[in-house]
Parts: sequence; C-alpha cells; structure tokens
Amino acid sequence: MLIKRFMAVKSQVGSAKHQFALMTFVHETVWNCPITPEPELVAKSLDQINSTEEMVSWDADSLFDTLIEKAPDAENPEYVLRVILLYFRSTPPTFTAEKATEFCKRKACFIDTLYVHDKASDYKELVQSVYDRLHELSESSVEGSCYIQETSFYKKYVSLFARLLAHPLQRKVDGYLGLEPHGGKQDDDMDVIEVL
Repeated sequence: MLIKRFMAVKSQVGSAKHQFALMTFVHETVWNCPITPEPELVAKSLDQINSTEEMVSWDADSLFDTLIEKAPDAENPEYVLRVILLYFRSTPPTFTAEKATEFCKRKACFIDTLYVHDKASDYKELVQSVYDRLHELSESSVEGSCYIQETSFYKKYVSLFARLLAHPLQRKVDGYLGLEPHGGKQDDDMDVIEVL
C-alpha cells in the first residue's frame, strides 16, 4: 500500500527525525494512531481500519481543531506539522474559513491534499464541486502551505503520491491542474496522514 511505502521511504530521507500519525473521518475526524516515531504502529492501525459506515458529509472543522492543538509554536516552531489529506469522497467537506485559516497561516504547518475521483467526464459537476471546496484551503493559506493535486487514474495517483516525499518548502511550483475552471499549483515534517 502506498501509505506504508511512503512512511518507509520518508523515514530514510534526510537527517530529520520523522514522526507519523493516522487519522480517519466518517462524520468527524478520529485519531487512529497518535503521533509516533514508529511507522510500524501507523501501518498496524491502517490495517485495522474497516469502516462500513456510509460516507456522507465530513465536518473538517474537527480536523482543524485537532491540528491547532498539535501545531508548533507560531513564532519559533521546533518542528513541521504536515497533513497529507487523501480525499476519495464524492461529497465536498464542510469547514469554516476561519478555522482553516488559523491553521494554514501558521509557520511550519502544511496541508497537502490528494483528491482521487471517478472520471471527471462522467461526473464533471460533482467532481468540480468537491475540487472547488478543497481548493478553498489553499486560498485561505500562506502561499505554498496548502497544496492540492487531483487524478482519476491509478498510475498518476502513484506518481502524485511519490511527489509528496519532498518537504513542502522544497516544492517546485509549476501551475498544473486538470480541472476547470480553476488552475492550481502543482508542487512536488511530522506527517499526519488523513485518510477517507
């Protein structure tokens, strides 16, 4: 699985002491594995996820409330808190701009969203509405702190996931995004992996 491979590679990259955590959400955000330097614990928690609940709307404010508690000191951050949000739902999340902004404008806080969906040509309006809502995170953030990628192809999903190995401050911004009407930024570390 890509998440396990990501943690294994990230643990060996650079000199930083990476830590990981796992959160999932049905209606609200839930910690499946708290922040730990042991990726094996996160992998074990990942194997135990087996939700059969209907995936309806998600209140993302519950995510921001949790992240603000864990965020580094705003003035003198001692670590980076980075969220990798894997979004597979066909309904847009709900959140208040104030809470998103409070997290996204902090130093050393980042959110990378990977939105995976059915073919946009089959569900264009639905896919666009979800993308637009997720894109609002980047609009309420410091430039480069929130980043969104999207795809409906598995091979591209693997490639985009690999780009997330780079530290957020090492990204190359190149102006790609496949959906209309928005164009977005295509960029290439305590990591909190948020899965739907």
